[in-house]
Amino acid sequence: MEIPKVAIVGRPNVGKSTLFNRLCGERKAITSGVPKTTRDRETAQISWDGKNFLLFDTAGILLQSLSQNDQIDRSAQNKIIESLDESDMILFVIDGKCGVTMEDREIGNNLRKYHNKVILVINKADDLKQERNLNTREVNFKETIYISAISGRRCGNLLDLITKYLPRFTLVKQKMPVLTIIGRPNVGKSTLLNTLVGKEISITSGIPGTTRDAVEAQFKNNKGQKFLILDTAGYRRRGRIKPGIEKFSIFRTLDAIVRSDLVIIVTDASEGITRQDAQLVQLALDHKKKVITVINKIDLLSEATTENINNYYRFGFIGKHPVVGISALNQNNINLLLKEVERVLF
Repeated sequence: MEIPKVAIVGRPNVGKSTLFNRLCGERKAITSGVPKTTRDRETAQISWDGKNFLLFDTAGILLQSLSQNDQIDRSAQNKIIESLDESDMILFVIDGKCGVTMEDREIGNNLRKYHNKVILVINKADDLKQERNLNTREVNFKETIYISAISGRRCGNLLDLITKYLPRFTLVKQKMPVLTIIGRPNVGKSTLLNTLVGKEISITSGIPGTTRDAVEAQFKNNKGQKFLILDTAGYRRRGRIKPGIEKFSIFRTLDAIVRSDLVIIVTDASEGITRQDAQLVQLALDHKKKVITVINKIDLLSEATTENINNYYRFGFIGKHPVVGISALNQNNINLLLKEVERVLF
């Protein structure tokens, strides 16, 4: 039996990520008033009243048709569908201050096929007076609860309601090593994560800033050894970091480095190892982390061998630590990288 799964869904900006953070007891997901802040699926393990489950934070559901150019939005919407299909329970979140909108009604209609596992969560309901003024009959489900994620009002009651319907799952506690992938924007970090785990966990795109939160995935090798992989947002020079979402993304990257046992710094072979890449290696070393430098996109070089790549950079201190040349997209040398990762971690 797998651990039960619970997905948080709803249109953009109804407070899904705020609720996610409240239920897991820490600020794991980036919250913002900017629509479409959440892209990749964020996951947290929750324990409540002797029961354990995985909680998913998802992107806002978009009802309008997407053009072929909306690659990021399309991938985010596909992840919502995956989350709905594999979840044992769904928290359908509505903004209580706005009331039930046309979009909420349409989303509610789409959720009818999951009717028996949907809890309607009216967020931003700060007091009883506000609750009485809300009419939710058009999106009525088996269970409805009024909460305020930002203040925590009735969030304990919501957890009681969730665990009431979930089966008991015995959690075997196992401390897994953590591998964190960092690098500049568009060097192929998310592609590497997806290649390692064998499915699309992180949304990939040629647009800088696609990844915002740290995305987690578990890896198990053929020896049965497990470790956790964290994919992080692209790390830019301080002077280029914009306030708001990007700034919080950088904080998440730093948190991920602190959590890790091993840091992989991904670089772009077509550009060589830049000064900023070297600074990221030094950042990991300053935190006393084990380091592997990955030179990605070796398929773009005319002579793509690890021996040649080892002479491709000008920062001598990097060579004191493992360096592996790969193509995450074409899966070149991925087994070589995994052997190096397993040697360092285990």
